[in-house]
Amino acid sequence: MSIVTLTLNPALDKSAHIDQLMATDKMYCKNPLFAPGGGGINVSRVIHRLGGKTIAIGQASGYTGELLKSMLAKEGVPYVAYTTHEWTRENIVFLEESSKKQYRFGFPGPHHEKEDFENAFSLVKTQLKKNDLLVLSGSLPQGVPENAYAMLSEYAKEIGVRVVLDTHGEAYSRALDKGVYLIKPNLKELGQLYKESDISKERAIELSQHLIEKEMTEIVVLSLGAKGAILLTESELIEMEAPKVEAMSAVGAGDSMVAGICLALQRKDSMKDLLRLAIACGSATAKTDGTELCDRTSVEELFNLIQ
Repeated sequence: MSIVTLTLNPALDKSAHIDQLMATDKMYCKNPLFAPGGGGINVSRVIHRLGGKTIAIGQASGYTGELLKSMLAKEGVPYVAYTTHEWTRENIVFLEESSKKQYRFGFPGPHHEKEDFENAFSLVKTQLKKNDLLVLSGSLPQGVPENAYAMLSEYAKEIGVRVVLDTHGEAYSRALDKGVYLIKPNLKELGQLYKESDISKERAIELSQHLIEKEMTEIVVLSLGAKGAILLTESELIEMEAPKVEAMSAVGAGDSMVAGICLALQRKDSMKDLLRLAIACGSATAKTDGTELCDRTSVEELFNLIQ
C-alpha cells in the first residue's frame, strides 16, 4: 500500500529570525531556512523520513518550482509534477526574537486553467492503485473548482482507495458530502464546518460523531493542539495528551500529524498507536525552528512518552 499525496498549491517556504518587527526600518534576518512546502508535500516528507512508502504529486513551475523539485529530490522524496503558466508560490515565516512571536505570510498560489487541474487529476489516476491511501491536503489555488477534492474523493472510492482529507472551507464540506475515510480537523476547523465559533471539546466530539453517523467519514482525529488529540470511530473514542515540549513553530505540525496517521495506517497499527504516532509527529515538528519538520529520532522519543 502506497501513500499518494496531492498538493495543488505547494510553496517554497522561507523562514528567518529578526530582532523586532518594525515598519519602514530595514530589518536584518538571521538563521534563514528554505524548504519545499505545502500540505501534501510536508506529509510525504515526514513519511519518507520515518521510513514509509510515499509518492507526492503537485504543481511546480518557474525557478521556485525547479528549486522545490530539486530540494525534494535531494531528500529522496518522489515528486510527480505538473506545470502551470504562473510560478510556484513562496511563503515567508519570521520569528521575532524579542517577543518569541511567529509571523506567517502566505502568498496566493498560481492561477490554474481548466487543463491544469485536469493534468493534476490525470497524474493522480496514473499513480493510484487499489488499497492505496490518497492524501488531499492544503488549500486550493485560484481557478481550481471548489469541488476538486470532492471529484477526487469520488474517483478514489470507485477504485478502492481510502481518502485522508485535511483542508478547510467549501472544498472541505463538498468532499465530506461524497464521503472520505479520515479527517483531521482542529476545533476551529470543525466549528467552521458547522458554522459555529469557539466550540468546546465536548461539542467537537458531538459534531465528530455526527459526521461519522452520516457516513461522511469513518475516522475523525480531532487535534487539540498542545493538549493532544482525540480519535473517534463508530465504536471507539480515544483521547491522549501531548507530551510537553517547547514549541518553536506551528508550521507543518498539522501536516506532520497527518503523516503519522498515514504511516500508522500503512503499517496497520492499532488505533491507539495511530493516535500516539500522530501526536508524536505533530509535537516533534512543533519543537523545530521555522519551516523545519520532525526527524525520526525525535518522533520515536516522544512516541514512547505518550500514554
